Amino acid sequence: MNRNAELVGSKAYVKPNFFTRRRPQYYDLQGSQVFDVRSYGAKGDGNTDDTVVLNSILDVAANLSAIVYFPYGIYVIHDTLNIPKNSRIIGQAWPQIMAKGSKFQDINAPHVAVRVGSPGDVGIAEIQNLLFTVSGPTAGTILMEWNIHESVQGSVGLWDSHFRVGGAKGSQLQSSECPKQASAINHNCIAASLVLHITPSASAYMENVWVWTADHDLDIASQDQIDVYSGRGILIESQGPTWLYGTASEHNVLY
Repeated sequence: MNRNAELVGSKAYVKPNFFTRRRPQYYDLQGSQVFDVRSYGAKGDGNTDDTVVLNSILDVAANLSAIVYFPYGIYVIHDTLNIPKNSRIIGQAWPQIMAKGSKFQDINAPHVAVRVGSPGDVGIAEIQNLLFTVSGPTAGTILMEWNIHESVQGSVGLWDSHFRVGGAKGSQLQSSECPKQASAINHNCIAASLVLHITPSASAYMENVWVWTADHDLDIASQDQIDVYSGRGILIESQGPTWLYGTASEHNVLY
């Protein structure tokens, strides 16, 4: 089997084999190099708009090569959350980054919720244990735009992180709002334009990443099926290299 050299690792037992990288552990860093977002003003209470404070924390931490730590909570954003190059982010038990509000509602003018790097960026971005979601209606949401390209093999990665559109408390996209087999499309249940976009100048290493538009309500005992709509799941325009291990995308309208 011929394998592109960009995708092959140097330490494989059987060469050439595909490159893999376990999620970073950061054992060599001191506590002073960890920024707890709650300690720096983020609320994570499911109501407060944390956009400005989170963008400030992420910007400072990236400049200092520090780790940004998200304790469990629901961090509401009303505008784009910018994750700059040289970011290192860890969540505690899948804290939620929740897009909400008018900027994400126009289906004809999609708006990015979480932007990782800017087009043309080359460097490091390491993100693990986060959940990206919405509180509807959010028909114009691009839940994540991934722009950054690796500086060394596997230096930009997303580990053990998931995308959930609807079907949970706080989403306003549960069985009570979006019941299955409604007679017509409920436009308040159109919840995303595109979930994950890996842009042409980007590369990515993604492991254990689930992109799920809900087909049932997770947070009621009967787990009733629901009608929630996302236009597109994962769009990969990257020219490489891109590794996808243990990834899945479900229940989107077009792809």
